Amino acid sequence: MASIYKRLADLLAALEDDIQRAFLESIQGITDEVILEQLIDAIEAGDFRRAYAGLGIMPGSLNPLMSALEIAYRHSAEFVVQGYPTHVQTSNGKVKFHFNMRDPRAEQWLRDKSSEMVTLISEDTRINVQSTLQRGMIEGRNPRDTALDIVGRYNRATGHREGGVIGLTKDQEGWVASARQRLSQAHLGGEAGERYLSMGLRDKRFDSTVRKAMETGKPLNKAQVENLTIRYSSAALKHRGDQIARHESMSAFNTADYDSAKQVVALGAAREKDVTRVWDDAGDKRVRHSHRELDGQRVGLDEPFVSPVSGASMMYPTDASLGAPTKEIIGCRCRARIKIDWLGAFVDD
Repeated sequence: MASIYKRLADLLAALEDDIQRAFLESIQGITDEVILEQLIDAIEAGDFRRAYAGLGIMPGSLNPLMSALEIAYRHSAEFVVQGYPTHVQTSNGKVKFHFNMRDPRAEQWLRDKSSEMVTLISEDTRINVQSTLQRGMIEGRNPRDTALDIVGRYNRATGHREGGVIGLTKDQEGWVASARQRLSQAHLGGEAGERYLSMGLRDKRFDSTVRKAMETGKPLNKAQVENLTIRYSSAALKHRGDQIARHESMSAFNTADYDSAKQVVALGAAREKDVTRVWDDAGDKRVRHSHRELDGQRVGLDEPFVSPVSGASMMYPTDASLGAPTKEIIGCRCRARIKIDWLGAFVDD
């Protein structure tokens, strides 16, 4: 039988795949549904607010992503409960514990997560649209090209738009703009071509095309520049999806693990004082220093973990409810091992 650590790793890997796929599906839905001519009109009028509003980003736009996060939370809770006794003692006798997805804490987490994701993606996109419009004006790009820079270009083979800046972070939007600029100047014999070839998210299959422009001094044509920029933008979006998936899968698991213990106590199957939680870091060189120092710290059910390095307080790894800064949260792979001294629980033969 696979160890609990192997099974947990398999669970998190599956959740990451589902969340990443749902993120890309959500962004694809937004870009595919944009009315291009309406966006172009807003750009021609210099109306940033109307251009952004025309993208139609709203809570419902992220339905695929939110469904994946809810499933991740539920599957995480089910994984945790598998480690509980077959039956637990309550005031009504011994019963099988089932995690309650309609528990107020569970429903609040889902509401908060929905609000958080909508705010994150909409605010990043707002900044990206503004930056793209400003850059388009400076570079003299026509309104249609600028609109396509925002939402991506239609691929007849796939039936979807590709590229664009929706869903990217503001830094990633800058990377895409740099890729386009460097490709446009690759033939000039300066650093532009080499700097493009050093970009990690580029499609390396076309490096020879860029090197040829550098060697011959013949510029890449517009179609080539746009094609390679689209490929770079698509890779950046997938990278963003990977980042979100890694964080949100771990966040869903840690939250469900903690909420399961809270439900056990609320059910009367254990006392609050009989729940101990221990910070467990990932055990490799990638663990941040403040979390390595947290490793082994023991707290009760409703006590926060406190970093001896940063002073940040967290109820569990990835928890931001107590004001822990982003640097303590994003990309965290730690977990809190929970030990419960059960009241009269037993395991069937």
